Amino acid sequence: MTAAPDWSEGYTTDLGYVAGYYRELNPSFQAFTLATTGREANDLSARFVKIELGCGYALSLLCEAAVFPHAEFIGVDFNPVHVTWAKRLAAEAQLDNVRFYEASFADLDALGLPAADFVALHGVWSWVSQANRDVITRFLAARLNSGGVALVSYNVLPGWSANQALREVMMRKFRSTAGSTAERIRQAIAFAGEVRAAGAAIFVKHPGLSAQLDELAKMPERYLAHEYFNQDWHLFHQHEVAEALADARLSFLCSCKPAENYDKHNFLPSQLPLFEAVAAPERETLKDILLNRMFRYDLYGRGIEQAGPLATLPALLRLPFVLSEQAAKLADGNPVPPGSKIKLGREIYEPILARLRSGPATGQELMLQPGARPLPPAELIEGLAILTDLGVVLPALPPSGLAERHARARRLNGAILHRVTKGEGLSYFVSPVSGFAHSVANYFQFFVAAESQGAEAVPFAWKVLKSLGRRMNRNGVPLEDPAENLRELEKRYAEYVQALKPIWRPLALVG
Repeated sequence: MTAAPDWSEGYTTDLGYVAGYYRELNPSFQAFTLATTGREANDLSARFVKIELGCGYALSLLCEAAVFPHAEFIGVDFNPVHVTWAKRLAAEAQLDNVRFYEASFADLDALGLPAADFVALHGVWSWVSQANRDVITRFLAARLNSGGVALVSYNVLPGWSANQALREVMMRKFRSTAGSTAERIRQAIAFAGEVRAAGAAIFVKHPGLSAQLDELAKMPERYLAHEYFNQDWHLFHQHEVAEALADARLSFLCSCKPAENYDKHNFLPSQLPLFEAVAAPERETLKDILLNRMFRYDLYGRGIEQAGPLATLPALLRLPFVLSEQAAKLADGNPVPPGSKIKLGREIYEPILARLRSGPATGQELMLQPGARPLPPAELIEGLAILTDLGVVLPALPPSGLAERHARARRLNGAILHRVTKGEGLSYFVSPVSGFAHSVANYFQFFVAAESQGAEAVPFAWKVLKSLGRRMNRNGVPLEDPAENLRELEKRYAEYVQALKPIWRPLALVG
């Protein structure tokens, strides 16, 4: 009997990828980031088309479709599990402006897709063959409109160098083992632990690799399958990706991590002169080497010039901004989460945060606050870029169209909540105000559901958790005693009421 062809092309398909949300894929986030660097994206108030290649479960795309009802969204993925899930959630949320295709990259031309203003490739570039990267490049050349933006994220050198050796160790065992993908992954990680215990020099020379292996052992198999165990797994220097996409007439614009576009916040003063010693196309790779960066979210565009801050300032002044739930985690007087190297002057961030605590505000309202020193445009843009990168502040959508966005977001959030109560791990709600999905832990979702039904929040949440066979955790340890679970839920409910609800209410996530 002839063996059936391997339609997966070496890509893991028996375990679906995680259903995650990535704000960098959102056209609104991309437009804001470009504006902070003096570049203009297409007008998001007009009709636009976005295509995501290798969309996975497409949660990001579905959330975007909910808040941009006038736009068209298309997801392409060759895993039928991903496509079926995304189609069903779209139907449950009654989203009529998003469609999905189960297709390989080789089939892209046959789909007859429209020209796009935004294209997203999240991680795909690292996980497909050179032949598929060539297909993607031709697709971008043919389908991305003038003025269009492509988000390309990928694993980058040199940060992945040591992990590449760890991956090779695990792959030796993975390919030598029978069983399901999940079983083979666990055996591969255990084998890497044996190699470490045997005194492998790679773990001695790279102490951080041991901690990385310990972290891998805690991660779900469905994430590890796609991150480490595909047949195609490639690492790139930034200039290699830029050169490949130049064949599609695309130019590197900037990082979609706004803070990464401010060299003074990422490098020592003694390092900054090094960038002047090399040509502009070589600087991003040099920055990756100095930072030992592992992953990049990069924006590429067709025909997008750097017009300068004066050209994009009016749009930023009109743009509304909101606080996110990350603001609840800030220490008093410190706008920087633990571990961040980014420091902002108090005279920049304090007026911005103080104004946003009372509700959404435009860039102009943040710049010209009564009784406060007017923020110079450069300081305002820098402050918003850094606070947005930290997740404390988000660019928001205009008030016009809010009623329709609210209805669509409610339907999608209701569909998500329904799936959560059936055991799916979807810890997000989409905001019709910000236009982004916000991280909302399942027990917080249950509190929101209880309030909408007029039920007592803590008993309601505990009832749902018990029905799912789940428990609360304390310091990573599951709590078995019902009384302990209730006490932990009471503690979380106090956090919800005192810290999170005041932020989520203006975002229309509660109430």
